[in-house]
Amino acid sequence: MRTSKMPGYSGTPLAKKLGVKAGTVIASINAPKDYTQWLAPMPEGAGHRTIAIAQASADAAVIHWFGTERAALAEALDPLGRAIFPDRALWISWPKRASKV
Repeated sequence: MRTSKMPGYSGTPLAKKLGVKAGTVIASINAPKDYTQWLAPMPEGAGHRTIAIAQASADAAVIHWFGTERAALAEALDPLGRAIFPDRALWISWPKRASKV
């Protein structure tokens, strides 16, 4: 797979910055369409899947939630918090104000 660098991003692979380890899964919710490409290269045996908020309790070691509205984040926090307890990671991303999204 060809790696695609995320616009404006440093040289460190996104998967590494997010803490994705070999043999683990990162799950994304509401991710941009190019997100899988942004994750490349992934550690050996690591994988990515897109899930719905209701599936957040799956076996992913890292969950990455994307949103644009504060109300959606407030609604998502409780199920996401339960999904990552006690030893998983959660990343929350939203557009910069300058993006006008």
